[in-house]
Parts: sequence; C-alpha cells; structure tokens
Amino acid sequence: MPTQPNGATWLVGDVGATNARFGLVSPDGAVLHSNTFACSDFPEIGDALEAYLAMRGNLAKPRLGALAIAALITGDQIRMTNHPWSFSVAALRDRLGLERLVTINDFTAVALALPA
Repeated sequence: MPTQPNGATWLVGDVGATNARFGLVSPDGAVLHSNTFACSDFPEIGDALEAYLAMRGNLAKPRLGALAIAALITGDQIRMTNHPWSFSVAALRDRLGLERLVTINDFTAVALALPA
C-alpha cells in the first residue's frame, strides 16, 4: 500500500461486471469498513460510490482513492469491458471530493498482489 499523505484515509474498490466492492483503509493499512454492491443496482459508478460513502458513519471522509476495475486503462475515460458503466476519472474524483483517484485494471491489481 502506498504511503498515505498526512494520515489520509483511502477509498478503495474492486469493480467487476457483477459486483463492486468498496472499502475504507486507514493510514496504517487496516480495513475500517467495507461493503459489496450489485453493479446492476446503480446506473453509474458514481452512484454506487456515493451510496457506499453514505454508509461510513463516523469514519473520516477519504481524500484519496484507488479503484481496480474490469476495463482497459489508457487515460481519463474508462469504459468497462463487460458492463455498461463508463466514466471520466477526473469527473468522478471531483464528484466524490477526492484529492486523488487512481484507476488500475483489475487483472493488473491481482498480479501486483501475488508477491504479498
């Protein structure tokens, strides 16, 4: 896990065609909260993320985000491979009020996790 500036909480997610799994991670890497949503319940990924963040209770609002997503990642515009969601990373970052939002292909995320 990357160093988190100023003790920031991270919003993390694993987004596939069927389910979107979201979590909040503390500066020391502990999972503070997580939940899974059916992608088909939301017209846009931003709607699913806002629903998740509304559940966080007293936990700090995340400032940073990272999403592993079933899509080719080549720039700002993301179009999922096997689901109709598409979005701009910059627009989603702004919508959620994040300082930074990183996207990575879900298969790449699995490959990077193998050594751990």
